[in-house]
Order: sequence, then C-alpha cells, then structure tokens
Amino acid sequence: VWFSDRERVAKKRYGVHFSKTKKACKKRKSAYLRLILDAILEKGMFFFSAGIEQDTGASLPHKVLMFGFGFFILISVSAYVANLAAFLTQSGLESTNYDTMKKVIDNNVPICCHSALAEEIRQKWP
Repeated sequence: VWFSDRERVAKKRYGVHFSKTKKACKKRKSAYLRLILDAILEKGMFFFSAGIEQDTGASLPHKVLMFGFGFFILISVSAYVANLAAFLTQSGLESTNYDTMKKVIDNNVPICCHSALAEEIRQKWP
C-alpha cells in the first residue's frame, strides 16, 4: 500500500534501510531514461534519413546533433515541396495564346532556353 511505512517494513524484512535502495533506484532510473532517449534518437534518425540505418555506436551528443540536423532537413524539404505544390496549382495566372513557336516569333516575345540549345533554336527559328 502506498501509504505504509516502507522504511520500517524494508528494515524488518530485509535488514536494509530503504534510503540505500533509493540511490540504486535513482541510478537505475537515470540509466533507463538514457536508454529510452538513445532509442528515440536512433529511431528518429532512421525516420528522418529515409530508412538508412545510422551508426548505432555513436555517442549521445552525436545522435542529438544528427537528430536536429535530420529534423532541419525534413522541415526544409517539406517547405520546398509545399511551396512547389502551391506554385504549380496556382490559378489566375496570365494566360497566353501562344500555341506555336511561329506565334511567339511573330509577336517578338523573348524566349528563355538553356545556353546549349540557344544556337539550335536560333537556326530553326531565326
């Protein structure tokens, strides 16, 4: 029962003071907490790195650093994809009536292209 006198019962049954077992319990608890944190960081890095297994023998500060870096990369990629999706689904943009290159050249509209293709485009459509 939680309200019993545990100190007296422990001394009577086992011959030890309860305060001595508290220190061992505290050490055990901190060891379990560190193992839990280590496992969370390891599984988090597995998630953030797209399923690529990381170094399991790394120190805790290294895992915390890599977890933060992985989270930063996840947020950056998510923001990029969201911005790209918003740009591609944008409505109300200026519509053009240029269906062919002939219409573009007749209206003197500037054309953007890669420098490797510039000469070929100039030859085909002077």
